[in-house]
Formats: sequence, structure tokens, C-alpha cells
Amino acid sequence: GLLLQGVSGALNEKQQDSMQRINRAGNHLLGLISDVIDISKIEAGRIDAYPEQVSLKEVVEDAVESIRPLADAKGLKLEVSIDDPEDSWPEMTTDRKRLMQCLLNYLSNAVKFTEQGMVTLTVSVNGDRVEISVTDTGIGISEKDLPRLFEAFERLDTHLRIKAGGTGLGLYLTKKIAYEILHGSVSVESRINEGSTFRLEFPVNSEN
Repeated sequence: GLLLQGVSGALNEKQQDSMQRINRAGNHLLGLISDVIDISKIEAGRIDAYPEQVSLKEVVEDAVESIRPLADAKGLKLEVSIDDPEDSWPEMTTDRKRLMQCLLNYLSNAVKFTEQGMVTLTVSVNGDRVEISVTDTGIGISEKDLPRLFEAFERLDTHLRIKAGGTGLGLYLTKKIAYEILHGSVSVESRINEGSTFRLEFPVNSEN
């Protein structure tokens, strides 16, 4: 904050660019440290789940609105689709913080790797199971690379992905949270230059 504002007055354009780079690097490092700590705790069986009564509607809306400024900055549409608007918002018992973490990882990745078009979050409820998918019109992923996506420190070697940066831990952490805390699963479908769909499936009641 103080660095970007300039502690000794206004910064010139070159100084502002340097400070923004420092700020981004700092945020990247903090994100990496946080992800590594979470993964270490999960793998050691030392991370606690905190199931609570959760409104699926509120979690989805909060996640989407958190990412909307990033989508707006790139001129992307960001939409929510409900299979059955009347019945698709069940009250759930799950770890709200970790569910939100998964949705934010999916949404931020979708926006990051989409240059034009839209990102859509779709909610489907089938009995006591919930499926949330995030579909983008981005660069897509080759079939041979799909099995690597949810592994630690995997960053695919494309120009846009290198430019966008990232820790290479977000999807791996999402998978760990899905399996170990939400008692669910993750999956992905993608085509090069057409886009991707990332899915998170979990029970309405993940308390047990």
C-alpha cells in the first residue's frame, strides 16, 4: 500500500511499474506459502475440517462476485447457470471456507486463461450430490496434458500460461480439498482453442 502510494510523494510511471512488480511478486510469494502450508497439513492429516450449515447460493454468489472485477477488467462475461432454479439451492453441511477456496481457484484460473468470451459457473444438484462446473472459452488444454493438471507444481508450457504465472499448486490443492475435506472429486474436460470445463462434485452433507 505505502509502496504503491509513494512514501516520499507521487511516483513517476517507471517507479509505479517497479512497485507494482514488487507488489505482484509479494502476493505471489504469500499465495505460494499459504498453498504449501495447506497442502502440508492435508497430507500430514493435520488440517481440520469445519463443517457448518451453508447456503450454496451464498457461497456461489460470493465466489463469483469476488472474481467479477478480474473478469470485467478483461472484458469477459461471468455468468451463473442453475439447472433447476427452484430446487438447486439446498442448505448444506460442509466446510464453507474450503468450498469457497475450490471455487475461487477454478474461477480465477478460468479468467486468467481466457482472453475473450465468457466464464460460466453451473450448479447441478442430483439427490444428495452437488456438482459445480466452471466453463471457459479460453485457450484450452491438450488431451495429453490433462492427466497432469491436478498434480503439484504442474504448469503447462504455453505462452499465455507462462505470462499468467501462478504457483502450480492451485488445482492440486483443489483436488486435495475435494477428496480429503469435502469428500468429493474433481475432473476436467478441454479442447485446444475451444475452452475447458472443470468440475467439483461433493455431497450435500460432508460432515461425516
